[in-house]
Amino acid sequence: MEDRRTAFAIVLSIIVVMMYSQTVLTPPPSTQLPQQQSPYPSAGQGTVAQPSAGLTPTTPPAPSIQSGSTLTTITADQVDAAGSVRVRTPVMALDISLLGARLRKLTLSRYAETLGSENGINLVEEEPNHPFPLGVYTHSDADGAVLYAVTSLAGVQQTADGYQLEANEGTITFTGTHPNWGTVSKTFRVNNDGYLIGIDVTITNRATVPLSLEWSHYIPTDPARVRSDPWNVTLLDTKGSISHLAPDKVALGITDKGILQWAALGDRYFQTALISKNPSTPFALGRESNTMTVRNFGTPESGSFLLYAGPKDQQKLKATGFDLHRTIDLGFFTFLADPLLQLLRFFHSLLDNYGLAIILLTLVIKLVLYPLTAASFKSMQKMQEVQPEVEKLRAKYKDATELNHAMMELYKNKGVNPLGGCLPMFAQIPVFLGLYNALLQSIELRHQPFAFWITDLSSPEKLILFGIPIPLMIVIMGATMIWQQWTTPSSMDPQQKKIMMMMPVIFTGMFIIFPMPAGLVLYWLINNITSITQQIYLKNAHGTHPMIATLVTSVVLFVLGFVAVLAS
Repeated sequence: MEDRRTAFAIVLSIIVVMMYSQTVLTPPPSTQLPQQQSPYPSAGQGTVAQPSAGLTPTTPPAPSIQSGSTLTTITADQVDAAGSVRVRTPVMALDISLLGARLRKLTLSRYAETLGSENGINLVEEEPNHPFPLGVYTHSDADGAVLYAVTSLAGVQQTADGYQLEANEGTITFTGTHPNWGTVSKTFRVNNDGYLIGIDVTITNRATVPLSLEWSHYIPTDPARVRSDPWNVTLLDTKGSISHLAPDKVALGITDKGILQWAALGDRYFQTALISKNPSTPFALGRESNTMTVRNFGTPESGSFLLYAGPKDQQKLKATGFDLHRTIDLGFFTFLADPLLQLLRFFHSLLDNYGLAIILLTLVIKLVLYPLTAASFKSMQKMQEVQPEVEKLRAKYKDATELNHAMMELYKNKGVNPLGGCLPMFAQIPVFLGLYNALLQSIELRHQPFAFWITDLSSPEKLILFGIPIPLMIVIMGATMIWQQWTTPSSMDPQQKKIMMMMPVIFTGMFIIFPMPAGLVLYWLINNITSITQQIYLKNAHGTHPMIATLVTSVVLFVLGFVAVLAS
């Protein structure tokens, strides 16, 4: 196999991988599906339970629901009329509706909704008139119309606008009456610095089937949002096998998914996961229109559940336990992506700027891989030197077998390895893809600035000139790619070289059409500039050693980045 074919295959493979990440792993927005029969049961109406002595309960106006009626839909007006309570911890705020004791909002106070926003991101997003999450279900009943009251507190202080956690851990209990279940109690357990919430449910009248707790979430359909924050469902079974599913791969209706350790719904940076406290607990998964649903089952009279609702931060997930860090999918080369991500965090701890950390990490990788780069370049130079003789052989031998035999003899006599220019490139691909996935999935880059107009390394960069947004880094990156391709030794014929020269243009266009996070573009740009320096000095047999030139270039690039940060 000739090196030009292999080189073309390498470039094409990288493009396919990146296109796959942006189109398959980031699926297009789902279309509105035909309405199916609702998998959600009717919700029996209940009455407000009396609070325990000494506790002042919330006293919302009664919702306009007739006693003893059953409802297939709870309207927003009814939820508003019932009222809600707010429970705050240092890291989140829970807005719990008294109608159904379900979450109306779950706000993460340490993560802004958008860049510069004072509002925390809300993990509850529902379709109009669709049940809010953390509802309790049995086979034919639900607590959606049960009017709850706060009846017990521990470690939680009542304030003017809700409840505030005042200890390391706290509980708040809601109690109501259901026509079939009798008294139903739902207790929320929160802690001081974590994203794990406990939910305990009990009913006095034993049900005929196990009760279940449900988390549901509306999957957004806006194309830009779907592309920037792709949703998926992640399941971990009791054997440790993990599955990542796109939303459209989940069947309509509620279907049994067997015994799982947990089931998670999330986008690129945040997730909610129902976690089993019992190794024999079954789960069910479903979809209605564009709403995803996960149910975790208890016993016919009670259930004790865990919910993780927070960032897809690897360190926080590992600290939480339950192997939740496995919801972060770093791809096939996780074994490389993980240490690269750890090194990126270390550099950030030294520099306090993720842009500088990316530059330093890129330069370190280029220095480490320099021997492979040099070997590849020298092999391509040798291939270029024997190209005139190869063309003579092509003119002489018309039979493919004879031509291949003659070419192999030529390569042997000249000491040329036809694969020598490509094998080192193949060796670098796992590192590239590992770092690519590490940067793409890293919540650490979310809303993190670098310098000047690059205010968010997790979002596409655009410099506004005369009211026109210009992806300046991508344009410069494209120019460096063209320069690099033009100066790379090649044994291709002129027509093939023209085709290869189109690859940087296609690559740049792909980055513009499918905007990449600024952190990824910064990595690619620094990588290209360093590669060009190495090529220039590798071509020159005399003078400064390429490794020295690489070191000097690395220092210059880092200093320029540091100055840019200071000047911003």
